[in-house]
Amino acid sequence: DTAKFASAFYLGHALYQKLAPAKSAQKYGYTVDPPLEYACSVNADINLALGISACLLFFKNPSSANRAIGAGMLAMILGNIGVLLNDPVERLEFVTTTGQLMQLAVNGFVTYALLSGADYADLTLKAFSIWLLSNGALCALSPNQADDAWGGEAEDTTAGGRAKIRVIGGNCMALGTFCHALALDKSPSQAFGLAFIPIAINLLNCMYVSPADFKDANIRTGPVYGWIVASLIAIATLAFPEAAAATAA
Repeated sequence: DTAKFASAFYLGHALYQKLAPAKSAQKYGYTVDPPLEYACSVNADINLALGISACLLFFKNPSSANRAIGAGMLAMILGNIGVLLNDPVERLEFVTTTGQLMQLAVNGFVTYALLSGADYADLTLKAFSIWLLSNGALCALSPNQADDAWGGEAEDTTAGGRAKIRVIGGNCMALGTFCHALALDKSPSQAFGLAFIPIAINLLNCMYVSPADFKDANIRTGPVYGWIVASLIAIATLAFPEAAAATAA
C-alpha cells in the first residue's frame, strides 16, 4: 500500500545518501567539501532512523512502536561513533567533539530506553520528540544560530552549509513529528504521513520565504520540487485518513 511504498522509497534514498553522501549532494547542486559531506552524512542518519522505523512498523509489525523507533535510532548512534572514530571533528565546522559526545549520549539513552521497554520509555519518547522538534526548528529557521549552538563557527559556514543545515532541520522535525505522533497513539501510517508536513513546510520556506541560502548555494530546484510534491502526496494520503477516505467515497 501507500505507506509501505513511501517508507521503502524513503529508506532507499536515505541509504543512498549514507553510502554516497558526496554524489547525493551533487545531484542537488551542492559544492561538496569535507564539512558539507559530514552534514550530508548526519542528514542521512536522521533519514535512516525514520526510514528504518517506518519500514519495521509497516513490514515487520513489531511488538511496539517504541522498539521500532529504537531500532531506527541505531543508525544515528553508529553515525555518531563513526564521526568520532574517523573524522577530525574540529575541522568540520558544524559540531565539536563535545557536541558529538552529547548527541551520542542522548541517542544512546533514548535507544536503550525504547529497546529495553523500560518503564520510562513512553516519557522518554515524548521528551526526545520535543528535543528533535526544537533542534530541528532552530536549524531550519536560523542555521547560523544552530551552528553556534553546537560549537561551530557560523562565520566560516558556506552558503551550501547553511542550506544543508536548513534541510537537516526539516528532516529532524520530521523524525520528531513521527515520534510524537506515535507517542500520542496515532497509527504508524498516519504518523508517517504527518512527518512529511515539516519537510514540505521547510522546503517551501527555503524556496520562497527565505531563499537566500538555496540561491547562493545554487541548489537545483527540480529535485526540491520533487520532494515537495512527494511530501504533499504523502500528507494527503496518509496524514489525514478520515479526509482521504471521505474524498475517495
